[in-house]
Amino acid sequence: MKKSRKLQLIILWLPISSFCFCFNFLSIDIVRAEACSDREINSYITKLGNTNEWIFTVAALKKCGDRAVKALSQELQQKDENIRINAVAALGSLGAAAHSAIPTLSVTALADKSPVVRSSAAYALGSMGVAAESAVPALTVALQDEDRSVRSMVVSAIGSMGAAAESAVPALSQTLRDPDRTVRSNAIYAWAKIATGWQQKAATLSHLQLERDIRELETALKIIETSQELFPEAEVALLRQSSQILKSHRYPNWSENGLKLLSQYRWLPIGIVYIATLTLFWSLLLWQRPLWILGINNALQRYSSIGLPGFSGRMKLPINWLVLVGFFHYHPRVLNAWFATQTLDPQTQQALAQSNSASKPTDVPLLEADSVQKYAKAIAWECIKQTFQPAAVKREQLLSEIGAIAGYDTAKIYLEHLEQNLGLLQAIGKAQDKVRFTHDLLAEYLASQYLVELCCDNENNWRKFLARVDTVPDCVAMKRFLLSVRDCCMALQATVKVPSFVTEELSQRAGIAQKSPSQIQAV
Repeated sequence: MKKSRKLQLIILWLPISSFCFCFNFLSIDIVRAEACSDREINSYITKLGNTNEWIFTVAALKKCGDRAVKALSQELQQKDENIRINAVAALGSLGAAAHSAIPTLSVTALADKSPVVRSSAAYALGSMGVAAESAVPALTVALQDEDRSVRSMVVSAIGSMGAAAESAVPALSQTLRDPDRTVRSNAIYAWAKIATGWQQKAATLSHLQLERDIRELETALKIIETSQELFPEAEVALLRQSSQILKSHRYPNWSENGLKLLSQYRWLPIGIVYIATLTLFWSLLLWQRPLWILGINNALQRYSSIGLPGFSGRMKLPINWLVLVGFFHYHPRVLNAWFATQTLDPQTQQALAQSNSASKPTDVPLLEADSVQKYAKAIAWECIKQTFQPAAVKREQLLSEIGAIAGYDTAKIYLEHLEQNLGLLQAIGKAQDKVRFTHDLLAEYLASQYLVELCCDNENNWRKFLARVDTVPDCVAMKRFLLSVRDCCMALQATVKVPSFVTEELSQRAGIAQKSPSQIQAV
């Protein structure tokens, strides 16, 4: 019995093997014998309706290359449904060789009124694999097709493209709820292929891509777990495994990535050491000798800017900012140290007070420090408010403006006190009719306090001030004043309640990042 069984199998396979062997040579001979003229190609296309010659005809068309693909694409415009079906089926049999027909298959065939043509078009695109990636948007739309056979074939086509079809993933997840079982089954297989592709390239994905893929996988798994459908356990396990692998790449090996970064950018450690060393140096100097920072910065400002390498000389940076000392120039500790040097000692103040009381009329009271400071702020603002940088102002104009505080005569007394006794103001011009501060830094410092106290928590006033700033030509001096205003806002925040947007707007206009209030000392 066993020998008889083996003999039957040999007799059965012998003619089949002979046919396959002869068919191989026969198909080659036919392809070689057929020419690829337009007439011959049209003849092959006509023969597609004959199922007995289908294999030979497709082989001949494949040999003709792009000319045959173009002719088959044109057949999709025919009114006869059978012709369109045969043309699409032939394109699908050609596989990746028919890649030039992808636009026609995506736009024309997938929208055909015949479900057989639409289904065959999806199969043809799927047979091309990743080469048909550009058809993914059209396939995504086709997932909503009313015909279940079309939806089933579209899902399979998307799966054949693997991770290249990731833009169709959200719609693919919804097909897991499709009313047709075949569509749902194909959807889980398609998901498995896409997840495998993500898993293989997980190490190269960006953080955003990684999070997006994990989110989509979790959505699909949630649909599967809440569904009553019994999905293949192997594919479900593969999805869970892919999700775990992607999650494991959320937090990469920082030391390994750091070494890779250093190998790519060899200048990076030098830059880090340079910035860290100078920052530490200026911080120590700020702590021990804040006035030295002021002197060094002023000395470096006299030199021209330096063009940065790699920018063809178009981007230049002042030397004081290049060595980072410019970032410490307006620190409150520097301002306070400088202001302390300008304050008269108690003995000198007492002598001046006695001199004032002896030389001035008895009805003029001794000048109080708070009043002197109030007038100094008002005068500083008058010297700065036009261009937002220290400038000279006519004496009479100044007196008329600050006279609103307590009268013209009183304003004149305080102006003379600041000029003659304290030496904070100086007369300039041939007629000595103009007044300006002896130190620009002090003028900016006092004017900033005046502005903050003037605008206070009034949002409208601050917006008017910022609008005026935008009309003034950009210059370094104005940026210094804006930085001073910003520091005063942050230092006086507890008392004047400056609107939160002000410091951010000032930082943007000054061209630096915003600091937190904790970084600014009380002025």
